[in-house]
Amino acid sequence: PGMRHGGGHHGKGGHNFRGGNNWDMYSGPKVELHKTENKFVVGQLKSEDPEEEKKQKEIKSVLNKLTPQNFDKLVLKVIEIKFDQEKSLVGLIDQIFDKSLTEPTFCELYAQLCQSLRDQLPEFESEGKKVTFRRVLLNKCQEEFERGDMSVKKTRAELAEVEKRTFDPKAAEEAAKKAAEDKKEEESTSKEGEDAAAAGEGEAAKAEEAPKAPADPLLAAKTEKEFEKLKKKKIKDIQDEELQARRRMQGNVIFIGQLYMHQMLTEKIMHKCIVEQLKDIENPEQESVECLCKLMTTIGGQIDQPKSKKMIDEYFRRLEQLAKNKNLDSRIRFMVQDVIDLRYNSWRLRRKVEGPKLLSEVHKDAMQAMAPGGRGNRGGGRRGDRGQDYGRGQDYGRRGRDNLLHDDGFVEYSKRPQSGLSGRAGAMPTRLAPANLLRPKGRDGRPSTSPAGGARGGKGGMLGKGMRDQGDRPGKPGRAGAESSPAKQAAAEKPSPSKPAMSEEETTKKAKGIIEEFHSLYDYKEVAECIKELKQKNAKLGIVLKYWLTDLLEGKKRSVDNFRKLIKELGSAGLFTKDDFNSGLVQIICTLEDLEIDVPKAPSIVAQIMADLVAAKRASIDALGKPLSKAFEDFTGDKVENLFDDTEVYQDFALHLHKSLVLQDAAPWQLKDVQAEFAKAGIKLKPFEEKKIERHGCKAIFAGPAFVSEATQALQGGADLSEWYDRNLAGVAGANPKLACSTLAEVLRRAIADPKDASTSKINPEVDLEKELDVIVNPKNGLFKLFQKALGKGGLAVEFDCLLALQLVHHNLGAPKGLMTRLLTDFYDSDVLSEESFTKWRDDNKDETPGKLKAISDCTSYLNWLAEQSSEDESDEKE
Repeated sequence: PGMRHGGGHHGKGGHNFRGGNNWDMYSGPKVELHKTENKFVVGQLKSEDPEEEKKQKEIKSVLNKLTPQNFDKLVLKVIEIKFDQEKSLVGLIDQIFDKSLTEPTFCELYAQLCQSLRDQLPEFESEGKKVTFRRVLLNKCQEEFERGDMSVKKTRAELAEVEKRTFDPKAAEEAAKKAAEDKKEEESTSKEGEDAAAAGEGEAAKAEEAPKAPADPLLAAKTEKEFEKLKKKKIKDIQDEELQARRRMQGNVIFIGQLYMHQMLTEKIMHKCIVEQLKDIENPEQESVECLCKLMTTIGGQIDQPKSKKMIDEYFRRLEQLAKNKNLDSRIRFMVQDVIDLRYNSWRLRRKVEGPKLLSEVHKDAMQAMAPGGRGNRGGGRRGDRGQDYGRGQDYGRRGRDNLLHDDGFVEYSKRPQSGLSGRAGAMPTRLAPANLLRPKGRDGRPSTSPAGGARGGKGGMLGKGMRDQGDRPGKPGRAGAESSPAKQAAAEKPSPSKPAMSEEETTKKAKGIIEEFHSLYDYKEVAECIKELKQKNAKLGIVLKYWLTDLLEGKKRSVDNFRKLIKELGSAGLFTKDDFNSGLVQIICTLEDLEIDVPKAPSIVAQIMADLVAAKRASIDALGKPLSKAFEDFTGDKVENLFDDTEVYQDFALHLHKSLVLQDAAPWQLKDVQAEFAKAGIKLKPFEEKKIERHGCKAIFAGPAFVSEATQALQGGADLSEWYDRNLAGVAGANPKLACSTLAEVLRRAIADPKDASTSKINPEVDLEKELDVIVNPKNGLFKLFQKALGKGGLAVEFDCLLALQLVHHNLGAPKGLMTRLLTDFYDSDVLSEESFTKWRDDNKDETPGKLKAISDCTSYLNWLAEQSSEDESDEKE
């Protein structure tokens, strides 16, 4: 009673509702609130480029939702965003880096995202240089790598400076005075700003007002106690900054490693990062060593290859020094030792690093944890969920009745000896030494592989006699005895009806070990034995070949010739089937676009290996049709109707395959046969560009009219064709002398053809076949010298091929009378062809080169005369 809204009692200074101080009774001038022109509106963008801000928000939204489950769908969303300026690309990469550096667990997923986006985003021009997704990513990696160490050093220096500071009353007093002066100045400035706003100039005045740097918070302390409180808070803030900088630095190193694992960065960059962090081993930075350990754990297994063995050995020599360096914290030294041990363990991690998982994998792990004997129920806890004692009635799952072997290699005993480490019954299960140390040794001195010490029926070994389940009743057989009954033993020893195929991961590991040993020793027989073992384990050899080819292309000190010899020998031994070779080749060929970026010679090398196999009929060009198109679609997600027509890399590969087959050492193909095989596989090849043919040294193979005409004109002008031969045919002649001879024969045909005849199918009427042909026998520029070079030391078989080429010249010029005789005479007198080759050519009835009958008819008299001369010479020698 007596209280109103205004508060207070009547007559004691309180204001009641009617007579009190309230806004309804205010009679002064009306006050209007200031309305700003750029008020805050939910969803409204405030930056200078609203479209770009909206785009970056959309990218951030996608990255926040990214998981392995929806990865493909969200990658498409990112690709659909319109990247029309360089700023958008830089913003995307900045956001990917921020996410990966703050969420190192998801680094692998973000690296996979970068791999998927590499060729999907547009390129831009900046200062005459191409700006691509990969280029911006590399720049960002370098920037973050250099900035990380500097950030940590800066925060540490700042922390050391703050820790040294003590309370200074004079400095505090001066700071208080300065703060008072600044406050007065701010008030006066504020008043001027209000006056300017009234005059309509407020916005300009605010724009001109420069931002002030924040004052040192420690100087605001008036007492020593207050100073210590503020100092403590400042130190904590700096330590938080340092921790954040360290986490970013480590996250950056892990992300760089994952980018390398996903083929976004080259091995050269990785070595630079490692060298940078191993520069100072006497007074190393703790953070650099820690980052080095993270990086080596991520990529060590990939870069530790025979090609870089010297460098890796040097790295680990320095790491061993770091492991003994007392300047480092013990935590860091143990971390370095873990990396050293990891290498000795063939880069096999003790525990798999958990990363992002699919929902199906999460469910699978959950089911395994819930299952009896799974990770969630290993037994040996203090008490089970149902209150069982340690050794009584505990359900250990399928292996619960025997000793449990954990993932870390230690044995947990669910049964205790009657007089063990603890004499009491039902004692808590004890974890002892690694299982392989407790197993008794077999006859060969190696630990037994049987789960219970290698003894049958629970007898023998450490765990045999006297072992009884403490929960079993006396007089009844123990669990071990029950499980070792003859029926169960027979069931256990019964072989499975079919062997499961070896997993891809395990096959790849085996392939890695085999090929590393091969490139070190070049022991072909050892590789053959290893492949036999893999076949017995039902491994997919196509995966093996794919890994070997990848290793060959990415390795620096890899011998292509030795590898080709290895593949030939494995094929000859029947260890790889045609399907194995086709599968491995297709898997590597569908990635040629990516491989060519780092290995420009990849199409050429793969084409040589495939040509060896196709020539030996152990692989087929048919694999380049539908199988390759399907593999390419699976690998890239893009459906291409004609891969060899739309993609430049595959045009280069096709050109190299033509060249390799035509220039095969053992059984060279004819160009028309290669083209026929491509057509049979359903591959439509457009004509190769002249520039590519010349660049890859294939002019002699695809010898067109212009190429031959150039040589013919030079020959008719009296020029020496030796330089032309060395440039175009010298390399061809070594591998395929038949092709070289055919090209030279075509030059000869055009040189003696009628220049007035456009088809060059008639002989020049001015050519006198009764006399030597100057284009052949001329000592300065005659073709006989080039034919001698082409034939080399090929013997009778090569001379036979040369005769077939001359036979074709005779046929294509209309088989004029006396031409074949003239050709044979001039080449015989010039010591290009022998009489034995003439005999072989005349007697051969298998070759299908046209014009054989007319050519032999034309030169029969000469061949008979030559035979008679030879007989007379032989009789003279006998006399």
